[in-house]
Amino acid sequence: MTQKEYVTRVLRPAEGYLLTEAADVALAARTFAAEVFLGAGDAAENWREVSIEEAENLQARRQAQLQTNLRERLLAAGVTNDNLKGGEDD
Repeated sequence: MTQKEYVTRVLRPAEGYLLTEAADVALAARTFAAEVFLGAGDAAENWREVSIEEAENLQARRQAQLQTNLRERLLAAGVTNDNLKGGEDD
């Protein structure tokens, strides 16, 4: 039997901050976390702190982008507000 021991490193930001990827990550894929458990091959240098205010602004931009993308896809598929009203009692 073989046995391996692993050390789990946990990153926690300063008060008033969250952690996010240090790399240039697409906004739709960006992570915001109060705690990050580093896995094998990950490093603290791959993460950076952002203020909670900045994280909230980025999340609001992400939500707006997702809504715009969804609206465009629905319109391209021919879905309109009238199509979405189905199933309601008249």
